[in-house]
Order: sequence, then C-alpha cells, then structure tokens
Amino acid sequence: MSPEMIKAVGEAISTIAWPLIVLYLIVSQKDAVNSILSNLESLTLPGGIEAKLRKTVEKETEAILEGKTGGKTELSERQLVASESVQRISKNSDISVVRDQINNVAREYERIRASMSSGDERTRRMEVVTTKMRTLGLAALPLLEELKASASPGSRLAAIAILQVAPNIDYIE
Repeated sequence: MSPEMIKAVGEAISTIAWPLIVLYLIVSQKDAVNSILSNLESLTLPGGIEAKLRKTVEKETEAILEGKTGGKTELSERQLVASESVQRISKNSDISVVRDQINNVAREYERIRASMSSGDERTRRMEVVTTKMRTLGLAALPLLEELKASASPGSRLAAIAILQVAPNIDYIE
C-alpha cells in the first residue's frame, strides 16, 4: 500500500469517526440530550435556522397571564403581539418544528382534561394551555386544516385558538 493510499484511508477514517462518535453519544445518552435540548433558549441549526419556539411560547404565555386582570379570557392585543413574535421566529424553520410544538401543547391539554377534576386549578391550567396555543397560532396557521380534522380534542382546540388570532370567515358555521 502506497503512502498516499494510507494517508487517504486515514483521512477517510478521521472524517467518518467523529460524526459516528457524536451519533453514538446522542443515541446512548438520549435522555440527557433530550433534557438539554428541551431547556435550550435557542438552537442554531445548519443554514442559520433558530429554533426558539418552546422558550418563546413559555415566556410570552407567562407575560400574557401575568398581565391579565379581572379574569378576562378574551383575546388581548398582547396575545396577538406574542403570536406575531413566534411567527417571525418560526418563519425560518420547517413547519415540523411548529407541528411538534402545537401537538405537545394539544397533548398537554388532553392530559389535564383526563387527569384533573373540574375546578379552579384545572381551569387555570387549561387557560395556560389555550394561551400557548394562541401564541403559536399564527405560526401554526398552515396546520389549521390538519388540526381541525383531527380526532384529538386538543388538536381541535388548537384549531380554534388559531382562528382566534387569525379569524377566517370560511370557518364560521
């Protein structure tokens, strides 16, 4: 084997080795990686796409609920601004990122509904979920038909929340 061939094989191995090591670590430590990723403020992916949705939705929801007065449940200007902010962040990402977020919130609604008895605490937690859905509303607008047609009550609620921030006369019956 020539020195050039040995060098080429060595370079090929070193080029392949580090991605395999990273992949092995991600797979073997998936719980730790999930924990880290779920708490990231932002994640820059190849191509400059930033996935900030989860943290942005949480922060905006807290701000909206802190600013509420008198138990009002109608859509506020603050919720529209929050939804626009999330939409701007999500414009550079794949719709699957938004789909994952809205589906997670829909499942959260269903868990609350199934596990808690009627009462003030359940109502409060469902209000938080609905606010998250509204905050994701403009970003999730392309998913409206999919959510509306779903068998999932949480997904159908998400469709209603989307229509609250982006009214569409075609959906009025």
